[in-house]
Amino acid sequence: MRDSWREQFENTQNDTQKNELILALLTLKKAKYYWNQIQPPSDWTSSVQTFKEQLLLEIGRFYSEQSNHTKYHIPCFFKILRQFA
Repeated sequence: MRDSWREQFENTQNDTQKNELILALLTLKKAKYYWNQIQPPSDWTSSVQTFKEQLLLEIGRFYSEQSNHTKYHIPCFFKILRQFA
């Protein structure tokens, strides 16, 4: 994955696409750090995985309600990523 990103970046002549690729990579890097810091509360009785799955559902619900701001929708973010896959 790391090498495919680098290849795509080096082969892209369009500065806008390069900037979008950089933004997507940095966003994932930041999100991964914070995601790994998330732990369930001490009174949580299920697994950490279950907690994170429930959290993802809540995040998805939040973004689905932001219909007036499509640039913040998760599908828009993944659409940008897919352009470089």
